Amino acid sequence: MKEQFLRSLFVHERLQLLHNHEITRAFSQQQNNSALEEWFQFALVQTEAKRKAKLESLGVNELIFGSLIQTTQDLKWNESCLPAIMDYNADWLTVLEEALELNCQIKIKENEQRSIELLVRPFLLWANMKLENLLASIDAQGKYISTSLLISSILPHLTSQLCKIAGRSFVLELHVAKAMQELAGDTPEERFSNFVEKHMVDNGNLRLFFLEYAMFARLLSERTVMFVTVIEEAITRFIQDWKVLKDTFQLEESPLIAIKADLGDSHKGGKTVMRFQLKSGQSFMYKPKSLAVSHAFHTFLSWINSKGFYPEFKGVPIIDRKEYGYEAFVRAEQCETKDQIRSFYRRLGAYLGVVHLLEGADFHSENIIACGEHPMLIDLETLFHNQVKQDVPDSADVEAQFAIRNSPIGTSFLPILFHQDEKGLGIELSGLNDREQLIPYNVLKVVDMNTDNMRYIRARHITTSSHNLPSLNGTTISAADYLTDYVNGYRDICYFFIENREEMLSTDGPLKIFSKVPVRILLRTSQFYMNFLLELTHPDYGRDALDYERLLDRMWFSYLDDRLISSEIKDLRIGDIPYFYSFPDSHHLWDSRDQKIDNVFKETAMDHTKQKLLSLTPEKIELYAKWITESIIGSSLSKKIHSVEPEAANMDTTKESVIKSDQFLNEAVRIGEQLVKEAILSRNERTATWIGLNPNYLGQLGMSGLRGGLYDGTGGISLFFAHLYRITQKQHFKKYSLAAFQSTLEKFPMTIKFPSSFYGQASVLYVITQLENIMGENKEWKQHRLNLLDNLSRSVEQDTFYDLLGGAAGAIHVLLNESKIRGSEQEIEIASMYGDHLLKNAQKSDKGYFWQSSVLSDVYVGLGHGSMGIAWALFRLAAVTGKEAYRETAENALQYVRSHYSSEWGNWVDCEAGTTLANWCHGASGIGIGLTMCLPFLRSSQVNQVTNEIEQAVATTIRYGFGKSHCLCHGDLGNLELLLLAGKCLNRQEWVEMARGYGREAVNYYQSKGEYLTGITKCSNIQGLWLGLSGIGYQMLRLASDKDFPSILSLQEPLVQTRSLR
Repeated sequence: MKEQFLRSLFVHERLQLLHNHEITRAFSQQQNNSALEEWFQFALVQTEAKRKAKLESLGVNELIFGSLIQTTQDLKWNESCLPAIMDYNADWLTVLEEALELNCQIKIKENEQRSIELLVRPFLLWANMKLENLLASIDAQGKYISTSLLISSILPHLTSQLCKIAGRSFVLELHVAKAMQELAGDTPEERFSNFVEKHMVDNGNLRLFFLEYAMFARLLSERTVMFVTVIEEAITRFIQDWKVLKDTFQLEESPLIAIKADLGDSHKGGKTVMRFQLKSGQSFMYKPKSLAVSHAFHTFLSWINSKGFYPEFKGVPIIDRKEYGYEAFVRAEQCETKDQIRSFYRRLGAYLGVVHLLEGADFHSENIIACGEHPMLIDLETLFHNQVKQDVPDSADVEAQFAIRNSPIGTSFLPILFHQDEKGLGIELSGLNDREQLIPYNVLKVVDMNTDNMRYIRARHITTSSHNLPSLNGTTISAADYLTDYVNGYRDICYFFIENREEMLSTDGPLKIFSKVPVRILLRTSQFYMNFLLELTHPDYGRDALDYERLLDRMWFSYLDDRLISSEIKDLRIGDIPYFYSFPDSHHLWDSRDQKIDNVFKETAMDHTKQKLLSLTPEKIELYAKWITESIIGSSLSKKIHSVEPEAANMDTTKESVIKSDQFLNEAVRIGEQLVKEAILSRNERTATWIGLNPNYLGQLGMSGLRGGLYDGTGGISLFFAHLYRITQKQHFKKYSLAAFQSTLEKFPMTIKFPSSFYGQASVLYVITQLENIMGENKEWKQHRLNLLDNLSRSVEQDTFYDLLGGAAGAIHVLLNESKIRGSEQEIEIASMYGDHLLKNAQKSDKGYFWQSSVLSDVYVGLGHGSMGIAWALFRLAAVTGKEAYRETAENALQYVRSHYSSEWGNWVDCEAGTTLANWCHGASGIGIGLTMCLPFLRSSQVNQVTNEIEQAVATTIRYGFGKSHCLCHGDLGNLELLLLAGKCLNRQEWVEMARGYGREAVNYYQSKGEYLTGITKCSNIQGLWLGLSGIGYQMLRLASDKDFPSILSLQEPLVQTRSLR
């Protein structure tokens, strides 16, 4: 049966085996081409260059590769291969046989739990035997180690590793047996136990499992050997280094009783960071890598301290043994006073400046321990992190990413959203976050453990909090509460660097100590690699190494240098996270096998640090201080950007306006020129973006290049520039409109099924129509529009938000606009699909109808997120289609809105803070706009009641809605839209004049303060349409001439038809 195990051989191993025995088989060119095409299609290797790189990594041509995979795939080891089969042997196969023999010899006890662990029991027994023999040989007297306690602490880590490899195959076989009615027992637990008894306790069937899953059998054997080898190496080093460990870390004479061996990723043959624990309770960290960079870093901090920098830095005791090292275990400690909190954040801000100067990257929350007033950095391997050359497209987004990467935000010290999904929902893992968070993607987990219903599902997971932030009296204190101290710490260290720049740049300056220390280089995120390794544990890849290798070949689908991909695959093949390192003064890279890869970097990391030091100016310090401030504020305000301030101060909008229409226009132009100045262009100037705080549908805020949508992205800014161009005919506004919109198109591939009219595909469709009306149709836009309609028709069931901002309600308006402008029925049909979707998902109550979003725990009634926005969409759809079910549902939704009206507050209250909310998104202003837009579609018997409600919405908005911000979403320029729309609809000219008065007050505020109050507190430089400057500018155009510029707050179609779109 050895030929079964030969299925675990990779292509290069099969090649060597057959070559040694001179075995060849000929196939036709057609057969060869077919085999190659099937392989490369699955592997997503589409270009000739990547195919060539794959073959060169194996040292074969297409003919040999095609023949090889056909000769050996699907058990085609025929008689001609018998000599090779008989000759084959490998260490892993010997280990497997030894482990299975041990499993036979050491009987499973009757009372031993029947669980998945019995599948990997042979390997645990083998590892236990090897570790016992090792410890007996190196510490027979038990002076250094408590053998039984140590082994019992170690083996669970191996168990976990092995079960991850084989667990999904175990579950598959369980369900096969269940489907075939092979399991005996009256309960799920009994039937599960029966399966384990038959298939895992029975050694014959256990062997059959490993024969079936030959690839996984090999991995289980190899990971077990790696684990034992790594533990043996670590323990041997511990005994050899005991004296220096004892002296450096002030340890008591006490035996080692436990090793926590899963602290970090597995690299270089299964090596991981470990925590050693002594019987005395003392602990220290073992790291199987050079700690020279940590030693150099603390030497650099000592130099800074020696120059009188305050507050001084505190180092971590380190032992560097070149190939490995030890660090003191740093325990989190509380602060005792507010002054200590201030000192903590001042130091942390200074650390940010140091790490940024030294090209640090990947400094997440787990890299910082809050030890009283001292933040302690505990993993410094990614200092001097150089950027690998990549053949990336020329785009403004790439330029923005480089700018952010080269700023303090690129260190990951500061809040930034990671792992964002197609809707922009992400997770904040920076050095300033310690909150538990729901990750934005599903994680594989086991449910119904130890029953015959046991299975793997993908579900959301909540992160655990870290110990990176200071606490006082048991309460964690955030950086936003001590923002001034944090930013001043950053400023202080930067000005320190300027003051000492000459010495730092000198030949023998304090930077020299870093030149020759090894530093890790991250080519991709660890999460990317972990996801890849997880997918490789699917049963489909556990039987034959050819299937396993084909999936691994998807790594070639990348912009990375082909030489690096080859090294990545070698690491992943053995279950490791790929590892690369370099030196600060080197252009080259080394992989985990110490293979040198020449000329990977254009410049050295040390060159970058010196250039950064030379270019450090007060202006750049203040720019970055602003980014730091905005990123921290944005993180602290996530989900709270609509929070309410005290009642708005009285504003005098009744006196005669001193601002004429052309002055509103001039202010819009001035804002446009400011945005032009701040734009980031691609090298070919075809795309444009801006760096700023980006909100997503959930209200999460992250500092980045702008997304593509209408609400906060390049789509909205493109629309603003287009209308500026229409009214001024200035060509540079047209240029930036087109460049911003090209960025939008590139951000929304048709694989994304997110129909939102503000953040998703419908928002792109809305902007296309606005731009075509101004600039005329072009072939690319026309095709993109058709693709968007097709996408929207296929995205209905993916909508779980339903509302105006994120879901079906907004999409309906955009689709009905399209039909109205172009005279087409297709858009009405798609809009009806979304209408039916809303009907199907309406939740009925005695108060009316509402919709529960999949990502919002509360149910709202407002325009942006609630029943008001949905009612408006359904009223409009009913009017177009004549379908009474839409009207009835809309009326019930409106009834639900009314049920939340509070006569005490004169407002529609749906949340704790909602009593005084009067914004477009939540509260009176948005509800007033929604009611105004519903008026044309209502039964005549409803008009008087709704008119009265609009009157109340206007009064409440005037009372609560002005004086806090100038943005569209929850500020003056958005709230005045109600006055414009309702004023014209109800013939209340005084409301229109009042709107112009509020606009005048906004301009006056800018002229006196030099900035607007954007939608994010204390952040003046927000560019997006709903929260930032482009929206303020657009409303200035509306105030100049509301008959010429459509109401984007009500998703209005173009008012001035400059081009025929029919």
